[in-house]
Amino acid sequence: MAGHIKRRTIASNLDKVGETVLLEKIASGMTMAGLARELKISNLSLYHWIRKDPDREERFKQARAIAADQWADECLDIADASDNTSANADRLKIETRKWLAGVAAPEKFQAKPTTAVQVNVNQLHLDALRQLNLASSNHDDTSEPEITIDLTPTKQVGSHNLDADDLPDVFDDD
Repeated sequence: MAGHIKRRTIASNLDKVGETVLLEKIASGMTMAGLARELKISNLSLYHWIRKDPDREERFKQARAIAADQWADECLDIADASDNTSANADRLKIETRKWLAGVAAPEKFQAKPTTAVQVNVNQLHLDALRQLNLASSNHDDTSEPEITIDLTPTKQVGSHNLDADDLPDVFDDD
């Protein structure tokens, strides 16, 4: 019962501060933890008050998306002001703000997955030579001698791919 009274008191105090003031602080880049510290309440109490009203929760999400732009701007400011003595600390600040921006506005700031493409040129070349060889063998011109090229790749045998078929047959009577 005492928890409910305290929760109501916190909610009443937050209502007195005003949702607009709190939204402006969040939109300006203040973190939820920083706002809770400033209001001298727990993070959980702040989140509970926000989630109590679905419209309020949506407005806070919008404020966080605006804050993501603020954090992206701060990244540029930090990078521009960086020097050799503070480069590692500045890199950490930038990465943290990039992460926050990606969480707050993923459609805008989250890293897009990259697609890796690997092309085996050797295999393409062998396929093209095979096609040329097939085309020339189907050609009925007898004036030119037919040249056959064996394009099957030789198997390189090593300890990693050694098969019983690759071993010499010691019982062969040849």
